[in-house]
Amino acid sequence: MTKNLQLTIERENISNQPFRGLLKYKNVDKIYVRVVKTSYEEIEKAKEKAQTGYKDYNYQKHLVDFYIKKTPVESYNISLPIDGDFQQHSVEIKFPKLPLGQYA
Repeated sequence: MTKNLQLTIERENISNQPFRGLLKYKNVDKIYVRVVKTSYEEIEKAKEKAQTGYKDYNYQKHLVDFYIKKTPVESYNISLPIDGDFQQHSVEIKFPKLPLGQYA
Protein backbone atom coordinates (compact mmCIF):
# COMPACT_ATOMS: atom_id res chain seq x y z
CA MET A 1 0.00 0.00 0.00
CA THR A 2 1.69 3.17 -1.26
CA LYS A 3 1.10 6.40 0.65
CA ASN A 4 1.16 9.75 -1.10
CA LEU A 5 0.74 13.31 0.15
CA GLN A 6 0.88 16.60 -1.77
CA LEU A 7 0.02 20.05 -0.39
CA THR A 8 -0.49 23.12 -2.58
CA ILE A 9 -0.75 26.59 -1.05
CA GLU A 10 -0.83 29.98 -2.75
CA ARG A 11 2.60 31.58 -2.75
CA GLU A 12 1.21 34.68 -1.05
CA ASN A 13 -1.72 35.00 1.34
CA ILE A 14 -3.28 37.94 3.14
CA SER A 15 -1.71 38.40 6.58
CA ASN A 16 -3.91 37.97 9.64
CA GLN A 17 -6.55 36.11 7.59
CA PRO A 18 -7.13 32.33 7.58
CA PHE A 19 -6.31 30.69 4.24
CA ARG A 20 -6.80 27.36 2.50
CA GLY A 21 -4.53 24.78 0.98
CA LEU A 22 -5.32 21.89 -1.35
CA LEU A 23 -4.25 18.54 0.03
CA LYS A 24 -4.08 15.53 -2.28
CA TYR A 25 -3.59 12.25 -0.46
CA LYS A 26 -3.64 8.52 -0.93
CA ASN A 27 -3.80 5.94 1.88
CA VAL A 28 -3.19 8.55 4.61
CA ASP A 29 -5.66 8.99 7.47
CA LYS A 30 -4.04 11.77 9.52
CA ILE A 31 -1.57 14.59 8.92
CA TYR A 32 0.41 16.58 11.44
CA VAL A 33 0.86 20.25 10.62
CA ARG A 34 3.67 22.45 11.95
CA VAL A 35 3.95 26.02 10.78
CA VAL A 36 7.35 27.63 11.42
CA LYS A 37 8.55 31.14 10.71
CA THR A 38 11.41 31.34 8.25
CA SER A 39 13.13 33.94 6.10
CA TYR A 40 14.19 34.42 2.52
CA GLU A 41 17.82 34.00 3.64
CA GLU A 42 17.13 30.62 5.27
CA ILE A 43 15.36 29.37 2.16
CA GLU A 44 18.22 30.52 -0.10
CA LYS A 45 20.83 28.83 2.11
CA ALA A 46 18.91 25.57 1.89
CA LYS A 47 18.70 25.89 -1.90
CA GLU A 48 22.45 26.57 -2.14
CA LYS A 49 23.25 23.48 -0.12
CA ALA A 50 20.97 21.42 -2.37
CA GLN A 51 22.97 22.52 -5.41
CA THR A 52 26.37 21.52 -3.99
CA GLY A 53 26.41 18.35 -6.05
CA TYR A 54 26.78 15.78 -3.28
CA LYS A 55 25.33 12.52 -4.55
CA ASP A 56 24.04 11.47 -1.15
CA TYR A 57 22.46 14.84 -0.30
CA ASN A 58 18.70 14.68 0.15
CA TYR A 59 17.22 18.19 -0.17
CA GLN A 60 13.80 17.32 1.26
CA LYS A 61 15.31 15.48 4.23
CA HIS A 62 17.58 18.46 4.93
CA LEU A 63 14.59 20.82 4.94
CA VAL A 64 12.57 18.56 7.24
CA ASP A 65 15.51 18.16 9.63
CA PHE A 66 16.14 21.92 9.62
CA TYR A 67 12.54 23.01 10.18
CA ILE A 68 11.68 20.30 12.71
CA LYS A 69 14.24 21.89 15.06
CA LYS A 70 12.48 25.26 14.91
CA THR A 71 9.71 26.14 17.34
CA PRO A 72 6.36 26.11 15.54
CA VAL A 73 4.06 29.13 15.62
CA GLU A 74 1.15 26.73 15.01
CA SER A 75 0.92 22.97 15.45
CA TYR A 76 -2.11 20.70 15.01
CA ASN A 77 -3.30 17.52 13.32
CA ILE A 78 -6.06 16.82 10.82
CA SER A 79 -7.93 13.52 10.44
CA LEU A 80 -8.67 12.72 6.81
CA PRO A 81 -11.62 10.75 5.47
CA ILE A 82 -10.65 7.26 4.34
CA ASP A 83 -12.95 5.18 2.20
CA GLY A 84 -10.59 2.24 1.64
CA ASP A 85 -10.53 2.42 -2.17
CA PHE A 86 -6.73 3.03 -2.41
CA GLN A 87 -7.32 5.97 -4.77
CA GLN A 88 -6.08 9.55 -4.56
CA HIS A 89 -8.45 12.03 -2.91
CA SER A 90 -8.40 15.81 -2.49
CA VAL A 91 -9.59 18.05 0.31
CA GLU A 92 -9.15 21.72 1.14
CA ILE A 93 -7.70 22.35 4.58
CA LYS A 94 -7.84 25.54 6.59
CA PHE A 95 -4.72 27.24 7.88
CA PRO A 96 -4.90 29.73 10.76
CA LYS A 97 -4.34 33.44 10.39
CA LEU A 98 -0.66 34.32 10.54
CA PRO A 99 1.07 37.68 10.94
CA LEU A 100 3.02 39.14 8.01
CA GLY A 101 6.10 37.03 7.31
CA GLN A 102 7.46 33.94 5.60
CA TYR A 103 6.52 30.50 6.84
CA ALA A 104 7.26 26.88 6.09
